[in-house]
Amino acid sequence: MHRQCVRTSLVDARSGLPRSWWRASKLRARLPTTRDNRFYQAWDEISRDRDTFLSWIKKHILDNRRLRRVSKGFGRKQQGAIGLSVANYSTSEMMTIAASRLLKNGAVCFVGIGVPSTAANLARLTHAPDIVLIYESGPIGARPDVLPLSIGDGDLAERADTVVSTPEIFRYWLQGGRVDVGFLGAAQIDRFANINTTVIGEYKKPTTRLPGAGGAPEIASCAKEVVLVLKQSARAFVKKLDFLTSVGHLDGGDARKKLGLPGKGPVAVVTDLCVMKPDDVTRELTVTQIHPGITREQVQKATGWEIRFASNVGESVPPTDDELKVLRDLLHRTAVAHGQVPAA
Repeated sequence: MHRQCVRTSLVDARSGLPRSWWRASKLRARLPTTRDNRFYQAWDEISRDRDTFLSWIKKHILDNRRLRRVSKGFGRKQQGAIGLSVANYSTSEMMTIAASRLLKNGAVCFVGIGVPSTAANLARLTHAPDIVLIYESGPIGARPDVLPLSIGDGDLAERADTVVSTPEIFRYWLQGGRVDVGFLGAAQIDRFANINTTVIGEYKKPTTRLPGAGGAPEIASCAKEVVLVLKQSARAFVKKLDFLTSVGHLDGGDARKKLGLPGKGPVAVVTDLCVMKPDDVTRELTVTQIHPGITREQVQKATGWEIRFASNVGESVPPTDDELKVLRDLLHRTAVAHGQVPAA
């Protein structure tokens, strides 16, 4: 199926795909409810205009007293646990920097929003100036000055080498084998790096409805390699996913090969505690590096299964002053641009 997708011409996805394939891809996700449709329609109107979007964020998020109380309490709890290291950087900064170091200069990287976007742009601003960042909405060679609010953020298009249609991004670039690495986050992950970004709890009556699949299933299937970035906790690193959104190594071994998936799948999982890589044979995640100041006991406590450690676990190289400065400047510019903090 994927061989049919390799074409040199840039074509419209629907007209270029076999009818049965296109119909199956449209039905891959469950049909939305009436309530979902109303929500998406309202959100579409809000997000079309940047000023309207920022006004909505300010009213319902930034100026929401209840959310502020919750977020402050969460911040104190995290700092009291493993939120801050004994060094001059946080565990979140260590995670972002460790992830950025995995990206090579000149690579074509399909970027997800959130921490993956932060790490990818940090790589672009430090050791990989020629990296080609691709976002789902169509920008190729994106060089945003601040981190995007979403894949539809206009700054991505304004500062990209070019912008193409979303079908072209997936059909020509991703399914065509032209993406070196997919950079993704997740809400849940299992021992074989399969991920969930759909729901927490039962699908029909979830306790939490997550953002959804987006382009992650295609990225996880077709990118030459995949790197996953997420904070580590027993709630996120689980024995069994509540919903399998995007495949990692399925049930291990050569499962991806048997399924005919073209990409290697996840080659690394970077957390705020450590770096994991799949075992060469079983494909089960194995801890290969632990961040400075973190113990094996902390890693195990934050994992929902009996985690494996490599025979020669190394210690992650601490962030350099330059990496921290560039990262903090990027986050500050973003906060100012999005109205989260006043300009200095």
